[in-house]
Amino acid sequence: MPTVENIKEKYLKQHDALGTRKDSPDKDKFDVQHRAIWAECTKKLKARRDTLALKDKAEITNDELDELSALKREFHI
Repeated sequence: MPTVENIKEKYLKQHDALGTRKDSPDKDKFDVQHRAIWAECTKKLKARRDTLALKDKAEITNDELDELSALKREFHI
């Protein structure tokens, strides 16, 4: 399963591929695509948070605990 950093990197690449709104010939289309990218990123991050939260405490690694803490802060939980 991808880590938080992997997830963010994937969607940041998609965002960067859009270019800038200022340079976009169709700003409305850009806005729709921009929102869709970040909505999907949020969905994946929440799924990662839920997966980590359900993991047996005896099996979760320190790195995963750090990820879970960061995700809880990000989503104000």
